[in-house]
Amino acid sequence: MKRCLALLALTAALAGCNADPALTLNGSLGTYRYQVTPGQPDAKIGTALLLKLRLGAARVASNSSVTVTGPATWNGGQPLRFTYPAGSDWVLSPETEIPPIAGAYTITASAASERGNPTQSITLTLSDPSATLEFPAITLKDITRSGFNATWSAVPGASGYIARVFNGTDNIFLSAPQYLSAASVTFPAPGKTLDLSSNKNNLLVVNTANFDTVTDDPALPAQVNLSDSAAFIQQPQTAGSKAAQRPLPRGLIVKP
Repeated sequence: MKRCLALLALTAALAGCNADPALTLNGSLGTYRYQVTPGQPDAKIGTALLLKLRLGAARVASNSSVTVTGPATWNGGQPLRFTYPAGSDWVLSPETEIPPIAGAYTITASAASERGNPTQSITLTLSDPSATLEFPAITLKDITRSGFNATWSAVPGASGYIARVFNGTDNIFLSAPQYLSAASVTFPAPGKTLDLSSNKNNLLVVNTANFDTVTDDPALPAQVNLSDSAAFIQQPQTAGSKAAQRPLPRGLIVKP
């Protein structure tokens, strides 16, 4: 009898060693106030979703699928699906075309692992779809072809920022995001280069957020609020000229 109990204990211990660590999902829902046209005051409000996905204490090692189901009329009654990239600290999904609606949302994430596809679901409630962040007013200075400095106005409720340089002529980013706690930035970042070709339509895009964008594994707000603003980077030799405008790029924002 004692031998049987010992074998059972050993079997259980081995099973525990081989088990996948638990998949944990945390998140926050809220609003995304964004400019329709760069440099103009027109605005729309979409839905913002902030997520942190972990396998045990580690970031997920492979791309993971995420499905969001909201109140009956949200997103035309259809679920939203996107990919949580491997190795991400957090992801922020600003859905411009989906107006936020108060109510309960179910978020389900499935992460691939060596021994299966652990899945986790949580329910988040969006309480106040009218709560938004204002646009920051951006000031650029010391502009050359290889860099510039920027500051922007304080936005009530904002505690973190994300800044990127965008080439609107070719529809590509010229820089990796910089994650900031202060309302200022210098491009290029240390160790990086930047080429602001004078015949391109270059912009600085600044996102404001009501959470800490700098710290790894930040505390998530009860409701995430996000806004964006953009300023044309006019070099002295091309002041006043603009190429044909493209809409600002909007999609998944990832903290690596």
